[in-house]
Amino acid sequence: RRPNHTDVLDTIARSHWLEKHAIQHALIQNPYVRTGLAISLLPQAGTRFCAALQHSSDLHPALKDAAAHIEGLAGWDVRG
Repeated sequence: RRPNHTDVLDTIARSHWLEKHAIQHALIQNPYVRTGLAISLLPQAGTRFCAALQHSSDLHPALKDAAAHIEGLAGWDVRG
């Protein structure tokens, strides 16, 4: 992977490109993206994607923890 400047990644995150799941997933998995930005994108990424992230070896531990939390909420019914 090539290093990217965080300001470039932030600009992509604020653009129309973020509507595409592939772009969201690429940003979340990019080791040069700010951890807070990656975590903020997790709820839209889907529970299957969050489950897969937990097995990645090159992600920030806080990102993996947030992904595990979101995946754990998948079966939770807020109406109950």
